[in-house]
Amino acid sequence: MKLLQELLSLREEEIETKLASDVWKDGADSAKTYVTNVTYEAREIPDSNPTKYEVYTVKGNSRKLVGKIGAEDFEAAYVEVRKDQEEDVEGYKTYRDAGDIDALQYDGDTITLDLETDEMVKLEKGDYLVRQAEGTNFTYAVETSKDFEDDYVEQK
Repeated sequence: MKLLQELLSLREEEIETKLASDVWKDGADSAKTYVTNVTYEAREIPDSNPTKYEVYTVKGNSRKLVGKIGAEDFEAAYVEVRKDQEEDVEGYKTYRDAGDIDALQYDGDTITLDLETDEMVKLEKGDYLVRQAEGTNFTYAVETSKDFEDDYVEQK
């Protein structure tokens, strides 16, 4: 048992810690831009003044309300999936999140990643390092390949 504890403590000591911005710089050539493939259905709320929209996620045949959003916030947050799409019989159109993200798939040894926000996470081979602009700075996050590939597609 003592030998196992010593081996585990040696393994923990070997994990290097790096800043997210340094890992990004090292892999920037392989970074790509992605958009979400998560879709929403939304429609204008009849007779709302000022104009508001109901936004829903859809699973199977059921809708779950995300929220009721003012027109300005709605237009900033969502874009139509297809240009010139017609409303369905209930008045809904399909949308996705308006923003895009930059990400790179990490191909190195497991490291402890300093997200530069007082948060440390483990970054393993195959995980995605996601970078988003926030004001004049960047924020970083880590997503497993399965989660990332389920929710995002490369922007063409």
